[in-house]
Amino acid sequence: MNTETDTYTGEEQPAFLLNVLNAVGAIREQGEEKKITLASLAVQLKPREFSHQITVEVLSETDQELIVKFRMANGKILRLFGWTLIAGSNVTTLQQLERYPQGNYLLEIFSIEGQLLFSGNLSK
Repeated sequence: MNTETDTYTGEEQPAFLLNVLNAVGAIREQGEEKKITLASLAVQLKPREFSHQITVEVLSETDQELIVKFRMANGKILRLFGWTLIAGSNVTTLQQLERYPQGNYLLEIFSIEGQLLFSGNLSK
């Protein structure tokens, strides 16, 4: 299930993302720390030089929740969404990218706890 939200175009980081990204690999559950075990991922981005869309394929060992952030090289966030993976192959496509200027971009995938799992460079 892909739950892509509206494009975030502000300069500042949204508060909920800062909370996730500032997490230290542990969550609090009823006042106790619970350690997080992350399954390995294999990520493929196509094409690396895009014009109007990017296909993201993630192979996951287990079901898990991720956060995907697509941003410009200057840090401006263009897309931000949660993605529920199932064990196996998962594919989503970022579309309507033709309105963005030529340049360098970054697609990052985080665990729901805020750990960076993947970072890939793209260009337009």
